[in-house]
Formats: sequence, structure tokens, C-alpha cells
Amino acid sequence: MRFSTLLLLLLLLLLLLTSSRLAAQEVRGIAVEAGSARPIAGAFVSLLNQSRDATASTLTGPDGAFVLEAPRPGRFTLRVERIGYETWTSEPFDLVTRTTIARQLDVPVLPVNLESLTVSVESECGLRPGTGEELLQAWDEVRKALDVSVWTEEPGRIQFELRTWTRQLDVAARVARSQESRSSWKTGRSSFVSPPAEVLADFGFVQPDGEGSHIFFGPEFGGVKSTTS
Repeated sequence: MRFSTLLLLLLLLLLLLTSSRLAAQEVRGIAVEAGSARPIAGAFVSLLNQSRDATASTLTGPDGAFVLEAPRPGRFTLRVERIGYETWTSEPFDLVTRTTIARQLDVPVLPVNLESLTVSVESECGLRPGTGEELLQAWDEVRKALDVSVWTEEPGRIQFELRTWTRQLDVAARVARSQESRSSWKTGRSSFVSPPAEVLADFGFVQPDGEGSHIFFGPEFGGVKSTTS
């Protein structure tokens, strides 16, 4: 393929990607508690179309901020869900092509109070009025957790800061000769990995790496490498 032809193809591809991005429409905002204006971190915010279907979803950051991209222009609402709190939905608004709108969501803090549920078996058919409301409310809280779980299963959903410590220990003196710490931002499905449970059961939580060092496995980390001398 001639260089000029390859360059033309690359320019066409860049033009398609750029035009697709310019045609997008976004909602940027921050979710705060109504009354106190404290940011709501970890809330599940969804962009709903007129059919009440979620066209985009995300988790708010530590500052309550979120960004949602609509697949097409239209009329939308924003839904904010938190486990243990009542779901809140915004007023409808319009999104037109190639626009970005900003929204501050003042979400009321209304905890969900679940009464104790009693399970019994009866031979009667049908339900008495109101007997299924408590169960429905409990299942709605379960649904919130499942929705977030499904969302995070998609690759690249979670962004986290990874901190790595490297420490050299002097066993005889019982002191650390040196220690180095590094930080980096990663995007993925999980912030840690772990060996299979059967490997830990057979070989333990402290395993040699074959290079004179040991790897420590624990419940809160996948593996920490320690070099001793």
C-alpha cells in the first residue's frame, strides 16, 4: 500500500472518530444531599429515556461528580440510587445534538426502613392487601446492589489508585533497610487479584518465589513481595 493511500485512510478514520465525538451529548453534574449540600459518593446515577430505560449509568466520585453520555438526542431524566436510601428521580430535560449540560442534583436523604419479615406457610390462596409491600421493598434494595454489580463487570468500569510498596528487611537487626512507595492510576474490573483458594490451602499464605524472596497473600491484598536478608 502506498504511503499516500495509507495516510488518506488514517485521516478518514480520524475524521469519523472526531465527528462521532462531536455529535455526542453529555450530562455533567454533581449529586449532593439536599439541605447540607454534602457530596454523595458512590451513588448509582442513570440516564433514563422516555421509556424509563437506562441509556447510560455511572457511579459518582468522591466529590459526587458524574458524567453521562447520551447515545442520541431526546428527553431524559436522571435517577439516583443508593442502597439503604429511597430512589430519587429528576424532572425531565431535553438534550440536543452536540451539547453538554450541567446539573446539580439535590437528593433528599430518606433512609429506607425495612420492617422484619416473617415467613409462614398457609393453605389460603391470594394475598391480603399490603402484605407484599415489605418484601417488594427488600427486593428493590437487592436489585440496586445487583445493578451496580452488573455495571462493574464490564471491562474498564472501575478506576482506582494503585499503591505499591517495596521494602527490604534486615532479619538479624529486625529493621527495614529501605522502603519505596509508588502510586499509579489503573482502570479495570478489580483492584486486586488472588490465587485460587485451593492453591492457598495447599501451599499457605506465605510462598517462596524461587528468587530468595517470599510473597505474602492476605484477605486485603493479592500478593506482597518481601525480600529479606
